[in-house]
Amino acid sequence: MATPLFVTAIFHAKPERLNDLITVLSELAPPSRAEPGCIEYYFYQDTEAPTTIFAIETWESAAALAAHAASPHFQAAAAQLSDLLTAPLAIHKTRRII
Repeated sequence: MATPLFVTAIFHAKPERLNDLITVLSELAPPSRAEPGCIEYYFYQDTEAPTTIFAIETWESAAALAAHAASPHFQAAAAQLSDLLTAPLAIHKTRRII
């Protein structure tokens, strides 16, 4: 089995577009969770900075993540982000070390 890949993506929403971002992410989550290789795919809102949203994802492999990034539902969501965010999406791919 491949080593799981852990991903944290950080979204900084424009305050007036926060609800729109949440809608886009709500539509993205179900098909993403159904993808082969998806172990976990959730979004969290910062309690002290509510316009900051974190995606916490776990994928079976880098290949599964690459397939996700190429999927039509991901591409459709990604195409909408520039109008919703104050900064580019930050994506951190990590592996567990301890």
